[in-house]
Parts: sequence; structure tokens; C-alpha cells
Amino acid sequence: MDLLTLPDLIRFGYVCRSWQSVSTPSRHKGRLPWLIAPFKNNLPENSSTWIDSLPFYSVLDNIFYNLDLPEIIDRRICGSSNGWLMTVHENSDIQLLHPFSRKVIDLPSLLDMPGINGMKLLNGKLQYKAKYLGRTAWEDSCLIRDTYIAKAIISATPVPLVMVSNINDELIVCRPEIDYEWKNIENGEREMFGYNDVVYCEGKFYAVLFDGSLYVVEGLEVHFNTAFAALIVDFIKSVVLFFDSNSTPVYFVDD
Repeated sequence: MDLLTLPDLIRFGYVCRSWQSVSTPSRHKGRLPWLIAPFKNNLPENSSTWIDSLPFYSVLDNIFYNLDLPEIIDRRICGSSNGWLMTVHENSDIQLLHPFSRKVIDLPSLLDMPGINGMKLLNGKLQYKAKYLGRTAWEDSCLIRDTYIAKAIISATPVPLVMVSNINDELIVCRPEIDYEWKNIENGEREMFGYNDVVYCEGKFYAVLFDGSLYVVEGLEVHFNTAFAALIVDFIKSVVLFFDSNSTPVYFVDD
């Protein structure tokens, strides 16, 4: 099974459910990832949503593969990791989609996210009342769909965890098949600094603040309400210590 290429594994899995269950664990073992790229009008002009199929580019084979995916229609892809895509619809619907097995996991909607306070129809157009870049106002639904979720990371555990950073530089987590809610992860010590980035590595979510400090999210495996961000590297103290102990002049040069 490990000698088969990824396209062959996918074809093998389409034969029946039992063959699919056998082939799925082998699909991601040490294989180069495929890239998603617009191809043959899959992505409409001036749009962030897809039509009814998804094009993948294999770096290894230098080939484009087009996968029919009606589950992707009118959805924006806001994150991809560990074989999952996180998609969001203008109507606030959010899902995890595994494009090859076609498995879909429903997530709590945009309306359930911290910072989203309502939805209405105005002159035939959908709007959200949202905290957006420091102010709360009614915003166009397409704008919220395309920008409110800045990044999404999905864990590799059997029950996926979803970590999202939003337009307000907040960190939000969901355990879709356990709690079915979004929870804001506070950093406590530096509320004035937002989260700049988040990654998943060796079973943990790590987040970086705009001041450069590094945090790890703890407590997700116990009770959801106990989740918190623990400081690992204090960037400010590290910089002060560096300058205090380093007698060599340091220069900042624009490139």
C-alpha cells in the first residue's frame, strides 16, 4: 500500500467503503503535500469562493488534478492542515472537509464566534454585526466571510481540534465533536498585544504575540473551560537580557 502514489490511493479508496478505510491511513505517510491552485475557472474572477471542484497541483509529478467537490460550492477556504480544509460560507456556516474521503464535520457557525453579535438582511444583502479592527459595526457578509477568520489550524488527533486566529488578533478554539462551541483563549499577561500567528506541532498549539512572545495552549485535553495560553518565551525580557549581556554593538539595517 505504501508503494502506491497518492492518485492511485485515492482511486483505490473509491472502489468501496472497506477499501477506503484501508487506504486512508497510508495517504499522508511521508508524502509531499499537494497545492491548491486556481485552474480552469474553478475560482470565479474577483472572488474568494470556489465553484464545484478543487484543483490540486502535485509538485512531485508536476501534474494538476481536478477533484469534483460539490461540498466546496460558494465557500472560502480559510485554513488547511493534516488533510483537512476549513471552509466558511457567506451564510455563517463553517465546516471541516476532507477532500479525498469527502468527510464533512460541521463546526459552530460564525454567529457563535466571539465578536460576532448578530446578522440581518438589509436591502437584500446579508450583514453581520461584528467587532472588526477595534470597532463594532454592521459589515457586509462577504467581507466577514473573507477576512474575519485570518488563519485556521486543524490538529492531527482522531477528534480534530480547530484553532483560529481572527481579524482582531484573538485566538479561538473549537472541539467540534466534543463541545461544539468556540472559546476565546486569553493570554492574561499581555492583553494589549494580539496574537500574530499560530501553529500546530507535536500535539500542541503554539501562538506568537505581536510583541514576539511565544505561548503554548494548555488544558485542551481536559475540560474545555480550563484552556489557557502559557508563556514559554518572554521576548521583551529576552531582548533586555541580550542587550545587558552583549557588549558587542548591534545595528539595525534596512534592506
